[in-house]
Amino acid sequence: MRPDQLGDFATPSDPRLHPDGVRVAFVVTRMDLEEDKYLRRIWLWDGTTARPLTSGPSDASPRWSPDGGHLAFVRKDKADDAKPQLALLDMGGGEAELVSDFPLGVSEIAWSPDGARVAVVAAEWIPELADVEPDVRKRLARRVTRFPYRFDNMGWVGDTRRHVHVVDVATGESTQITEGDYDESGIAWHPSGETLAFTSARHERRGLDPGSQVWTVPASGGELTAQTEIGLWGAAVFDPSGNLYVSGIEDTWGHPDVAPLYRIADDGALVNLTGHLDRNVYPGAPTVSPAGPQWLDDGGALIAVEDSGCVAIMTMAADGTTTELIGGKRAITGASPNGDASRVAFVATSPMNPGELYLLEAGQERQLTNLNEGFAEAANLVEPESFTIAHDGVEVEGWVYLPPGDEKVPVLFNIHGGPASAYGYWFFDEFQVYAAAGYGVVATNPRGSHGYGSDHVRAIVGTWHEDDSPDMVDLLATVDTAATLFPRLDTARLGV
Repeated sequence: MRPDQLGDFATPSDPRLHPDGVRVAFVVTRMDLEEDKYLRRIWLWDGTTARPLTSGPSDASPRWSPDGGHLAFVRKDKADDAKPQLALLDMGGGEAELVSDFPLGVSEIAWSPDGARVAVVAAEWIPELADVEPDVRKRLARRVTRFPYRFDNMGWVGDTRRHVHVVDVATGESTQITEGDYDESGIAWHPSGETLAFTSARHERRGLDPGSQVWTVPASGGELTAQTEIGLWGAAVFDPSGNLYVSGIEDTWGHPDVAPLYRIADDGALVNLTGHLDRNVYPGAPTVSPAGPQWLDDGGALIAVEDSGCVAIMTMAADGTTTELIGGKRAITGASPNGDASRVAFVATSPMNPGELYLLEAGQERQLTNLNEGFAEAANLVEPESFTIAHDGVEVEGWVYLPPGDEKVPVLFNIHGGPASAYGYWFFDEFQVYAAAGYGVVATNPRGSHGYGSDHVRAIVGTWHEDDSPDMVDLLATVDTAATLFPRLDTARLGV
């Protein structure tokens, strides 16, 4: 695969099954190399074929209204200074219309249960910058007193705050629900439509000490109620009965560790539902959307589980009992079921496929799209070989991508960041480009990686200053093992 072929494949994501149980809205992303940007459109599987539903160039986050009559999504139009806004498409016909006009745009949307409102997270300038001219604002010096002050793909974030608003679909009028020197994310509606949940860091040392809390607030605005103590929490979600759930780590200094799914009891106690799995249910690499539990009619749910370089979908009963539903040597990056999970739309990616949309029905999988048909052959993709590094009383998983041929090749050893990220059985465009350039690519999930349980990921805690820290020992052993198992690897020519 050559770098100029990065624009030749498509990445599907965020599948959302229509309430009719047939149609599926999902996002298709491509790279525009000439313009140096991503192009995103929402596609629709209509029961027979898949086709683009929106025109782009940057449409994402499709969300069906409860009655299925409308599709809400986030749109950033073609103007250079455009901000992403809430858009609404009447499925009975017509063009999509922008419903919001927030100066800095929206980043999240969620329908109310009655379909009359959409909650959004919208950004605004901090008060001291709100009325400053844009050209002046760009030149102002910044005094950083809190983290994070910038973020990948977002730029400076210390200059803005993100708050919850509720938009009336019929009128387009919005009501601001939260305010102050805080940021909110992960909005979710209570099934009554009277309450919203979100995650926010509001403790005095936020931005210096880690952590956040799950909060609830009346959907019309009012007093906030903390539902958890300060912890490392992901997005919260309600089940159809109004129970509140959250995934994360209770100890604010407990990272890295496995983040199970908890039910928050009425007295605030946390009921650990998935601790027996010893695996994350909100995988971070690759990103999974929908990410949280997808509720079923019987009180159970579908959850995504990160395990040994794969991401699988499991059914979880109300008591936390789990059964694998969709697995294999691949990553499921989104799954959306009907009420009894007899039909599940999902997106999957593997090392030789950037991704396609599938349907699981009556226990049988069916591929619904051919977005990347012929790409693997055209790009000369390389199938990786997995291997195990057994040493120091542990087993570590690794992969080798070898270019075609029999000659010895120089090695590019890839070490992932984190701590607590992972490599695995999904499409890595950079590995394919390296292999096409004539390198033998070696990658591994040493101790400190996710997907292998708490002991594996926490083995590095407190050892960063040691010459023989567990991750360093595993990395060095990986090179030795790979060189033994794959003689074409010339470790005398080794790059990291």
